[in-house]
Amino acid sequence: MTIKKIAFLASCLLFSLLLKAQITTTIPLPEKVRHGKLENGMTYFIMHNEEPKNRVSFYFAQRVGAILEEDDEDGLAHFLEHMAFNGSENFPGRSVDQYLESKGLIFGRDFNAYTDVDETLYNIDNVPVKDAELIDKSLLILHDWSGSLSLIGKDIDEERGVIEEEWRSSRNAQMRMYEKTMPVMFAGSKYAERDIIGDQKFIQTFDHESLRNYYKKWYRPDLQAVIVVGDIDVDQMEEKIKKQFSKILLVENAIERPYYDIPDNKEIGYVLATDKDAATIQVNWLFKRDSEKVKNEAYLRTSLVERLFGTMMANRYTEIIQDPESSAIAIAADVTDLALSTKIQYIGISPKPDKVNEAIKTAYTEIERVRQHGFLPSEFERAKSELLAEKELAVEEEKRKENGDWSYDIARYYFDASPLIPASEDLKLHQKLVSEIDLKEVEDLTERYNEISNSIVTINGPQDDDIKYPTKEEFTTLIDEVKKRKIAAYEDVISDRPLISEELTEKPIKKTFTLDKIEDAKGFELANGAKVIMMPSKKKSNNVVLQAMSFGGLSKLRTKNLKSAYFIDQLMAISGLGDFNRVALEKKTAGKTAEVYMSLNDYTEMVEGKSSFKDLELMLQLVYLHFERPNFDKALFNAQKPVLRDYVERLRKNEDMIFYDSINKKTFDNHPRVQPLVAEDVDLLDTKVLEQIYKQRFSDADDFVFVITGNFDHNKVLPLLQKYIGNIKSLPTTELWADNNMRPKQGESAAKFSKAMENPQSSIFYSKTFTAPYSLENRLMAKILQAVLDTRYVDTVREEQGGSYGVSVTADMERIPEERLSIDIQFNCNPAKSDELLQVVKNELENLVSKGPKPEYVEKAKKNLINDREVQVNDDDFWRQQIFDVLLYEDRYVSLEEFKKAVNNISAKKLHRFVKEAFPEASSIEVVMNPKIK
Repeated sequence: MTIKKIAFLASCLLFSLLLKAQITTTIPLPEKVRHGKLENGMTYFIMHNEEPKNRVSFYFAQRVGAILEEDDEDGLAHFLEHMAFNGSENFPGRSVDQYLESKGLIFGRDFNAYTDVDETLYNIDNVPVKDAELIDKSLLILHDWSGSLSLIGKDIDEERGVIEEEWRSSRNAQMRMYEKTMPVMFAGSKYAERDIIGDQKFIQTFDHESLRNYYKKWYRPDLQAVIVVGDIDVDQMEEKIKKQFSKILLVENAIERPYYDIPDNKEIGYVLATDKDAATIQVNWLFKRDSEKVKNEAYLRTSLVERLFGTMMANRYTEIIQDPESSAIAIAADVTDLALSTKIQYIGISPKPDKVNEAIKTAYTEIERVRQHGFLPSEFERAKSELLAEKELAVEEEKRKENGDWSYDIARYYFDASPLIPASEDLKLHQKLVSEIDLKEVEDLTERYNEISNSIVTINGPQDDDIKYPTKEEFTTLIDEVKKRKIAAYEDVISDRPLISEELTEKPIKKTFTLDKIEDAKGFELANGAKVIMMPSKKKSNNVVLQAMSFGGLSKLRTKNLKSAYFIDQLMAISGLGDFNRVALEKKTAGKTAEVYMSLNDYTEMVEGKSSFKDLELMLQLVYLHFERPNFDKALFNAQKPVLRDYVERLRKNEDMIFYDSINKKTFDNHPRVQPLVAEDVDLLDTKVLEQIYKQRFSDADDFVFVITGNFDHNKVLPLLQKYIGNIKSLPTTELWADNNMRPKQGESAAKFSKAMENPQSSIFYSKTFTAPYSLENRLMAKILQAVLDTRYVDTVREEQGGSYGVSVTADMERIPEERLSIDIQFNCNPAKSDELLQVVKNELENLVSKGPKPEYVEKAKKNLINDREVQVNDDDFWRQQIFDVLLYEDRYVSLEEFKKAVNNISAKKLHRFVKEAFPEASSIEVVMNPKIK
């Protein structure tokens, strides 16, 4: 169960409040979506979809959220969502969880819910269509959620502690700053008073009858919708829904569901919200305006104009921040929703810490440049090309769109009338609209940035006297200064040089090969030693995905260079390829759907690429250039070092990072290769070293296995692979990963420390590690053990003790650098209960050794493993990983039938024997971080 939080995403600058209006649309649903309304007012939507095959999703949407609460109901909408899993007419107690888990579904992943300000959404995903009983019971669960919750006083009281821990876990710096911002941003509206999770003093003391009254008042069929999407017979499902839900009575004299506006400002609003744990600065200038009441073709046209504006502004801002002297690390200007009936056109800025005022002027200068000179036709054509390329890609992506994604989109249609248009029709519509839009329409959006009286300035950042944040008066003065200036027109420099300047020829194939039991895979070893495997996609899409992997990774680096490698991602993100810097490269590839990323992991290096079939050659060109001609922007990277240093310095004070570093140090006995990154490490960064590391790790085609997946003609694609991958240089040696003697510390180790916290909570980590052969059976044992412990800790730590919002359990088999099994257990909790809950965690492990797991827990886990595998065999990612396992790790592919047999061969007794033999020899690590008492 989650709260869908409203937050500023400073790291990526996208400002999205995810509050939606109850409005209407004239755009019909796709024909394949069966929909209707029962006499009691309940709406239903049904759709046949085969992604994944033989699975179905059930969603239950309610136009009910925190905004409907009165002051004496603060937090009850969210509390009620929790209670939906704590007893109903047909599922007493926690039997919803128990029943679904007995069928192999996992709470959090396969069934869950969220509460927002204006909506609540429940889901049950991945239901096997062959299980008729589970399908009927899933509908029955939705039925009970509608109006048959038990809401027993004892259950309500037990859930108070869980809610308190959820509140405690969510009170990070970002949320604390948002709480300061909310009253100004939503001033004069009820939205300023509702933060979803509610006031905790009230939550811990409200009368049981208050929750029951809220439930009766708002959980009713005229505000609810049943959504079913999957590999089903639509006619049969419609009959089931009508039979199950028509018997729910419409509430007599029901209160009309109110909707709330956000009033205009009389003058510019301003709020500065700082926090000692904040790591970055975010400035947002928001200009309010009314949302469209009807989402029709005119609405889509307006949205397209706004998208084009945002795209062209983003392109210009990208160019600006590429300047080493830029005052900002990110800027955006766009349009998004704020609340029910209100949109915002905004400027979002992430300034460098010592250049806040300058960054504000830089961001607004570009708005003023457009107002004075407009956009260039070349920019407009490029933006249109980019947008249509997205729509073309969406046509292919839709072919593999999964049940849960369709269900959520249908829920959005129900909640806020968001049009749900088939991707092929949407492409045609946008092709038409793009041809009709005049450039001046887009340029006119800059005039809205003159409506200052109805705008709001929000500034979030670190609480630091060295950072000079502008006051409200200083902010408006900065803007006035820009408005008075005569600004030079923008120049659009576009290169007509080819992406690859050298002439490449197709290199010969050294040999072909096949993979045992993976019949569809076709293997080719090229002249340079690169192994290329072509695999037909299990999906209907014509998109192409490429992944490549080789051994080495961070393990091959000297310890003194390890911290430098952490910044290679930042260097590559701002760098170009070949003869093109980042800006020129983006202009050169505008309107194309091809992307490539390189990454370093502990023991491997990875290449990941994706494209449409028509842009496959471009994607392969990018792969070639990443290997052969990376164009490192050293000047820009060096200019950003002060920003990186400031970020790392603040991150070092972050509670989560301190805890994570403590776990690493204790687990690996303070090994030199697990020392945390500190600000001084940034000072020592040398771009020559970064360049050397990158070229060292991505320089040898002979070490890489390339897997390319798609529904393409092999005879057409193979020559391209020979041309681009075949021309990547190889080295004469074969490389493996390096063993740097990093092992979990033997025996029992513990560390307990205190830290001053704004929001006091204890963080606890406990692990057990022991050597074990990397076999299929042991891997299955690990996953079943994880599932058993997950279930037990929900029962004990969360529900019985009410001491934590949730316990994370991860049990994994590792094969590098040695074969071992690790069980990691982690949670946050009330400091007053930290010792008691840690003992509960240990007791459950001891009970496994002394008594063994309950057979029903083991059977639930086994069903889940088989259900997952049945879905995975239709997934391209699964097959790519199987190919890597066979070619790199020399594993044997295990068929679905072999997998099922291996799973069914594991019993509760066998798992009991496994833990009895392993646990006494296991090493344990315990790390506890408590709040410092003031």
